[in-house]
Amino acid sequence: MSREKLSKSFPPPIEYIDKIPNVVVDIELILHESIALQNLNWIDGPIQKKLCVYRDNRWEDFTKGMSYTQTLVNSLKDYMPYNQVYYRYVKPNTCYNWHIDYMKTCLHIPLITNIGCKFIYENTMFNMPADGSVYIVNNSIYHTFINAGSKDRLHITMDIF
Repeated sequence: MSREKLSKSFPPPIEYIDKIPNVVVDIELILHESIALQNLNWIDGPIQKKLCVYRDNRWEDFTKGMSYTQTLVNSLKDYMPYNQVYYRYVKPNTCYNWHIDYMKTCLHIPLITNIGCKFIYENTMFNMPADGSVYIVNNSIYHTFINAGSKDRLHITMDIF
């Protein structure tokens, strides 16, 4: 991650999805640390499976060996005061319904993705590549997400619930 202090004054409101400027994370290191999560009890639904790793200002015990991920995610609190962090796999060939989320914005770190993964707002589509960027996502307007690819998509999300 960039050593620059994150700006607490991102120009609101964002229209759909924006990259947080001057932030680049080490995706390979996050994926390496996440190997410890693979055999845990994930919540598994028809479209996604997810695992909460941080809630109510406390990291889950099983994340003790994930120092880079914890430091990175903790530093993003300077940017947005989230209170839950999830790993979210979206299964291949799936789509959410058209909806508005309870939380108005959230942060995403794409870890594994493909060209068939798209956020859709009105008539606009976005692909978030797994290139080390961190994104802020506007959930307060109607949107959906599709994974039209043949493999799972994995993101870390920081949410306000």
